Amino acid sequence: MKLFKKRPENELIVTRYIDTDLSDHIEKMDTQLIVKHLKTAQQLSVLKFGQISEKASIKDYIQGLVLDYQKLVDYCNNRLNGKLQQAREVSEIADMKAQAKDIARQIDETEDTLAVIKAKFDDSAKAYKATLKKWQWVLIVLYFLAGFELVANMGAYSLLGGNILASASIAIISGIVVFYWAHITPKMVLRFGGNNWKKQTLIFIIMALPIGVIFYFFSAMRIDYLLALNPDMKGVFSGNPLVPTMVNFFAYLIATYLVFEFRPTEATRNLYKKYTDDLKEIELLTAKRSDLIATGNLLEPELRKRLLDYKNILLLGQQTEQDIETRMFGCFHSFKTELFIRTNGKCASLFTNDITKDLAPLKLNYQDINHKIKTL
Repeated sequence: MKLFKKRPENELIVTRYIDTDLSDHIEKMDTQLIVKHLKTAQQLSVLKFGQISEKASIKDYIQGLVLDYQKLVDYCNNRLNGKLQQAREVSEIADMKAQAKDIARQIDETEDTLAVIKAKFDDSAKAYKATLKKWQWVLIVLYFLAGFELVANMGAYSLLGGNILASASIAIISGIVVFYWAHITPKMVLRFGGNNWKKQTLIFIIMALPIGVIFYFFSAMRIDYLLALNPDMKGVFSGNPLVPTMVNFFAYLIATYLVFEFRPTEATRNLYKKYTDDLKEIELLTAKRSDLIATGNLLEPELRKRLLDYKNILLLGQQTEQDIETRMFGCFHSFKTELFIRTNGKCASLFTNDITKDLAPLKLNYQDINHKIKTL
């Protein structure tokens, strides 16, 4: 079925559907039926009308004419599927109500969840953003410091001679010590030193001693190794391991200070993480609520559009049936005229001059839809 919409000249004109294939079929069949029933008139003209009962009616002789046009009505109904369209209107409304109810339920659930999260939401944690941002930059500095320590020690120990693998190993260990031990030291100082600066100093010295000893022995071992390989070089360079030890220890002190001064507490990190997680969830739930409301607001306009299409199809069926009925009356008048001409008016007793009494009514499907159609 090809449906075409007439373009409205303005918004006040209601759109109507036109089924050109159906119209062409009705036109074609009407022409054939007129020819057919003119022949029926010719056949009936040979009857002896004077001997026909006074109760006889033309309706008794032209049941085939009504049946032929009833077939056109049934063809129209099957094509437009009117019963399904009417049932679909009811189902569409029921579906929309069910969808609207489900969306309202989801909106209520979302708002309840949103209310619970907002009640527990701590907006004050937003102030920790600057602290954590600064700590991220400090971490970059610490990474750079550890990398610089690694490269510097690698070069220094390589110049002292010996296996490259040994030099690389000591350099890597030095970098790890500078980065990770500098993180552990402030934590121990705060945990066991409390707010007492004397205890803090003592804890720091205890934590720093292993680092100093390790750096000292690394340096001493490398210098002893160099002197063993080159005894003649003893007077050329200093054999004191304190120089590389102090360089590495100074890097450790810088890293420790940065961590102690700028690293946020675990409670601060947890509070800010909870703040960001809650904020993200609030944003997601707010967006979900907005989407649900927008979807709910679209239900009625979309339903109105679909129902308007269905009603236009019903109107098309109504207009088409009226056209078929009018064509049937036209065919009947052609039949009647032909029969009167051929019988010279002798058949007049069969007619009542009321076409609704001379013809059986068609069984129409769309003529009672006006009271069902409501303004959308």
